[in-house]
Amino acid sequence: MRVTSRLANSTPLWLAALSCLACSSATPAPGTAEAAPGESASTLQRLPETPENHRAAAERLLAELKMQAIIDATLQATLDGIVKNNQPLQQYRNEMLEFLHKYLSYEALKDELLGLYADAYTQRELEDLLAFYTTPTGQKSIALMPELARKGVELGQRRVQAHLPELLETIKKRSLERTQTNGPMQ
Repeated sequence: MRVTSRLANSTPLWLAALSCLACSSATPAPGTAEAAPGESASTLQRLPETPENHRAAAERLLAELKMQAIIDATLQATLDGIVKNNQPLQQYRNEMLEFLHKYLSYEALKDELLGLYADAYTQRELEDLLAFYTTPTGQKSIALMPELARKGVELGQRRVQAHLPELLETIKKRSLERTQTNGPMQ
């Protein structure tokens, strides 16, 4: 089916865009966390280190990062890009959006995202990140994340498109070399 092949051909592009979800929650460099307004870093409220508090800190961080809004915006931008580059898919926009929300919405990913953050950061580090993201600079960073992620995806797409002939030529050359060395592939 022609529409299916167009979707399959666009899959690497939109999967690359979705992979930006993982990098859309940039964190400050070590040692740059700031205290919340009116607090010093040494007087931040610290909860006892427990598995429950560790996971709760990860959940608070995702909420402070507005991860749900970031993911929603990324899904929408991804779908917009798919449809823009594949006009025949416009008629399936609602089905595609339903699919993306079913498997890639914040609610669908929340438990795994919490696990990723809890595995990547100690409870104290999560609390430090929370302290940073409650500052004016942290809030600005959160506000800019979706736009910077979108621009990053666009930059990557433009770069790949500009050099795609080189990649295709390299693949063609390598395929020919393999065919000559190993015989036709089965």
